[in-house]
Amino acid sequence: MPDSLLQPAWLDAQGRKEGRYVIGPFLGHGAMSDVYEAWDIVLARPVALKILQHLEPAAMIRFMHEAQLHARLDSPNI
Repeated sequence: MPDSLLQPAWLDAQGRKEGRYVIGPFLGHGAMSDVYEAWDIVLARPVALKILQHLEPAAMIRFMHEAQLHARLDSPNI
């Protein structure tokens, strides 16, 4: 499948770039982060990108713990 079929329509617009990601539409927020649709330019795929609101050490530890738990998930339905 060509990359252009995978790319979201918003990607053609001027998007903010953060590292390997082009930030897209805002999806929602939680207690410690905002979530955006983004495009991973290295893997050429859409992703959900969490951006922490507070960079205190306790928030970073919670965020890393959450990332480790998510990394363990293995299901064809995810």
